[in-house]
Amino acid sequence: MIGRFILFIVVWTFSTNTYAEDRSVKSAADYKALDAYIEKALDDWDQPGLGIALVHQGDITYQRGYGVKDRRSNAPVTEDTLFGIASVSKSFAAVTIGMLVADGKLDWDDPVIKHLPDFRMPLQQDTLNVTIRDLLSMRTGIASAEYGHRRASLNRSDHVRRVRYHPQLHKLRNQYMYTTDTYTIAGEIVAKVTGMPWEEYAKKVLWDPLGMNATNGDHKKARRSKNAASPHIHQKGVKTPVKWVYEDYNALPAGGVNSTPHEYARWLILHLNKGKYRNTQIVPAEIIKEITTPHSPMRGQFSKDVLALVVGDGPDGITNSAYAMGWMTYDYKGYNIIRHGGGIDGFKSMVGFIPELDFGIVVFGNADEYYMPMSIFHSIVDWHLGNGLARDWSSAFLKKAKDVRQDKEARTAAVYAARQTNTQPSLPLKNYVGAYQDNGAYGNMNVTLGASGLELSSGRMRWYLNHWHHDVFKATPDWPYQMENKDQFIVFSINERGQPGRFTMTGAWTSFERQDSLN
Repeated sequence: MIGRFILFIVVWTFSTNTYAEDRSVKSAADYKALDAYIEKALDDWDQPGLGIALVHQGDITYQRGYGVKDRRSNAPVTEDTLFGIASVSKSFAAVTIGMLVADGKLDWDDPVIKHLPDFRMPLQQDTLNVTIRDLLSMRTGIASAEYGHRRASLNRSDHVRRVRYHPQLHKLRNQYMYTTDTYTIAGEIVAKVTGMPWEEYAKKVLWDPLGMNATNGDHKKARRSKNAASPHIHQKGVKTPVKWVYEDYNALPAGGVNSTPHEYARWLILHLNKGKYRNTQIVPAEIIKEITTPHSPMRGQFSKDVLALVVGDGPDGITNSAYAMGWMTYDYKGYNIIRHGGGIDGFKSMVGFIPELDFGIVVFGNADEYYMPMSIFHSIVDWHLGNGLARDWSSAFLKKAKDVRQDKEARTAAVYAARQTNTQPSLPLKNYVGAYQDNGAYGNMNVTLGASGLELSSGRMRWYLNHWHHDVFKATPDWPYQMENKDQFIVFSINERGQPGRFTMTGAWTSFERQDSLN
C-alpha cells in the first residue's frame, strides 16, 4: 500500500502542474495527516472497517482499506473488499433509466402506467399523472414501506403492486419526501422494457463496460466472495459480525447493489467525465447532466438533511439542498457537491463528488453507524478544499450519533418501564389463532400456535409473538440475527362476541380484521 500511495502522489503532482494555485493539490504530508485522522476516527467510533477511494482528474489518486472485514477473522479491509452499498445504488438505477431514454425507449416524463399498465398510486388521479421523473426525484408523496410490508412481498412485481395501499403523505409534486420504493418501480420499468432483470441490464450497459467485475446485485453472491466484508450490528453494546442478509432484496435497485471502493471510484470518474471512462463514452453526457440537476428542493415537513444538522446551514454550512435523480446536491463554501448515502443492516456508505474540482470520494463502512462514513466524507471535503483537518468533524458527528443512540435507548426504556407486569391475555392463546387481513399492503396475516407460543406470518415473513401485557404481544421477526428496531407490537382488540376481532401492528398503516370466526 505504501508503494501505491507514493505512486499516486507522484502521478497527481505531475498531472496538475497547471493548477499550481489550487489548494486541492496535496503533498505526501497532507495524505499522511488524512491517513492518521481516519485511523483515529476508526478507534473513536469503534468501527470495524472502512474502504476509502479518492478520484481526481480522471484517476484514482488514493485508495485504502482501514480496519478489518470481520472481527472474527481480523482479515484486513482492502480497496477491493466488497460492501453492501445500500441506497448508493440509486444512481445506477437513474442511469439505467437514462440509457433507455437515450435509446428512445423511454422518456423521463413518460407516465408510469405507459410501461406498467397495472401500476396504481394511492390516489387514482395520480396514477394517470405520475411520471418516471417523479419516481426518481422523490416527489410522489408515497410513504415508504421500509421495515414494513416490503419484507412480506413475494417479489419485486408483487411489491410494486402493493404500492397502491401506501398512504399518500403529500400531494404529487408538492414537496420532497425520501422513499425508496419508487426506485423499485423504476427498476421494474427497466425490466419491462429490456426483458431482463434490472441487475442484468445494469451489468450489461454499466458494470461490464466499466470493468466493475465484482459489482453485483445479489447479496448471496457477494457474501461468497473471499474478499467480502461482514456487516456488524450493535448487540448488547458490542459491534458484532452477523450473516450478510439483505432483507429488502425486493427493493432492488433502490438498494441492494454490492461494490468495492476501487470499482465504485470508476463510477465517480465516469460522472466527473460526463459519462466517459478511459476515452470511451459509456453514458451520454446529457444523461449525467440530467440526473445531477436538482429537481426537488429539500424543504418542508418531510425534509431532514442529517448532514446539515451537524455541519449547519448558512454561508459557512450547507445550503440549497435538493434531490436530483439518484443523487442529492448541495452547496458548501462556494462549491456544488453531489452526494448520496446509504444504509442497510451492518453496512453504511457515503459517496459523492465536486464537479468544479474534478474530485470524488468513496467511503464504505461495515457497521451500523450511519454518521461515521458521513463524518469521514465531510472531513475529506474540507481537507480537499484546503481547509485542512482543523475542524474535527469526526468528533462532531460522533457526538450527534451518541445523542441519537441515547435518545433511542431512552425511548426504548420508556416502553419497557410502561410494561404492566403480572397480566395475562384476555383469552387462551388458541383463541387468537386465525386469518386476518388489512387493506392489501400486507394482505393476509395468519396467526398460528407454535411450540413456543403464537406466531404471525405474511408472505415470506414470520414473527414470534411474546406476551407483553394484557392483549399486547411483542413480535420478533424470524431472522438470522436480532435487532431491537425490528421488533413490533401487536395489539389485539376483543369484540362484542368475546373474540379477537382485529389487531394493529406498529409500522403498519391499517388494522388487520379477522376473516374467520370461532364457533
